Amino acid sequence: MATIQRLLAKRTNPAGRSEVLLRLSLSKDVKLRFKTGVFISPDRFKNGRLVPPRGAQREAAELRKAEDEILSIERRLVEISEELPRERWTRVNFDKALQNKATGEAESNFFTLYGRFLDRDLAAGSLKNFQCVGRKLHRFQDYMSQNVMRGGYVLSVLTFGRDTIEDLEDYLEREKEIIDSGKVTFTDFPDFLKLREDFHQPCPGVRGTNTISKVLDTVSSFFNWLRRNDIVSRNPFDGYVRKREQYGTPFYLTREERDLIADYDLSDNPDLAMQRDVFIFQCHVGCRVSDLKALKRSNVSGGFLEYIPQKTSNKRMKTVRVPLSKRAKAIMERYKDCAGDRLLPFKMDDHRYNALIKEICRVCGIDRLVTVINPKTGESEHKPIYEVATSHMARRTFVGLLYKEVKDPNLIGALSGHCEGSKAFARYRDIDDDIRRELVDLID
Repeated sequence: MATIQRLLAKRTNPAGRSEVLLRLSLSKDVKLRFKTGVFISPDRFKNGRLVPPRGAQREAAELRKAEDEILSIERRLVEISEELPRERWTRVNFDKALQNKATGEAESNFFTLYGRFLDRDLAAGSLKNFQCVGRKLHRFQDYMSQNVMRGGYVLSVLTFGRDTIEDLEDYLEREKEIIDSGKVTFTDFPDFLKLREDFHQPCPGVRGTNTISKVLDTVSSFFNWLRRNDIVSRNPFDGYVRKREQYGTPFYLTREERDLIADYDLSDNPDLAMQRDVFIFQCHVGCRVSDLKALKRSNVSGGFLEYIPQKTSNKRMKTVRVPLSKRAKAIMERYKDCAGDRLLPFKMDDHRYNALIKEICRVCGIDRLVTVINPKTGESEHKPIYEVATSHMARRTFVGLLYKEVKDPNLIGALSGHCEGSKAFARYRDIDDDIRRELVDLID
């Protein structure tokens, strides 16, 4: 049986580090020595072990990564010794087999392929979501390596199966608890997953069923892409039964509430008034916030707003044309001198915009109670509408008010950018009491 001994080279590089070497013993007469390409500080090597310092989290993370690389090489060497016949136990044959295995593993390396998955023509919102999920997967790998498999865990698309999905689902549900416990030190993200230097990554909160389900949907999309490119033969999510997503009855502003906000005197707070106008414009055109931020004056032609939804631009290049209401035209005219070619003065991230929408609704007295599903407990709750208002409520307001007038999802979808038969569209429709009365009147 093959045995492996770790050694440390006597020479050090200019950074004062020495390379970890491996001595593979196959028999009394066959002992082969291999370089790992892993360099560490000599004082971190004790009796063949990599000993991390106390308190220095960054150096400890680097040593764990080095440990993973050495373990991977050791595993390959053992596999090769079992695959090669004894008469071929030579350094040349081992080097060649090592190269082939390294190439094969690189082709199945999860994050190498995930980087290729992101290196496509993606809408800005989709790219942001895929990167966010990628960071969760990277933290999951760190957790499994440090707390479950003790240094021997690496995500691979070839071994990603039902057990992996269950472990991932459990991790996503408990990530806040895991981070708060201090049991894991996260390693650096690959470059394609790194956040901007000026962006602070908030600590993950407690996640509900819907959030976890959406993360798993994204990972499933990645495997569908792998299958289409003949990298894997099947999607491990096929046949996997997840917890059902829960959605409450869609809520949106009534026409009276929308117009009250539009006409409310906010002259004492010009910045809030400006973002109020942006929100009301969105209520009148129904676009997603990602499209709202990208609108330019060139998107307006002949009294119509024309744009290609970013979310679906890589699937279908369909132009949405929305007739502009009098209110929408008045808002455009108000900001005709907006900087550059921008249509509206939108100059903040989505989180700040949502916070201002809540403030606008609160200041304007829009406090009607609505029923929402608590994403963490799955229970129904009653909350003032201003507490749960977001930019997407503007889109629901557009769709909901239209649906009360015209009960044709496909006709309304042509204005909102939903594709025909969209499942998501059904969640925007509120079959309210007026519609119920109309239905009963049909048989009265």
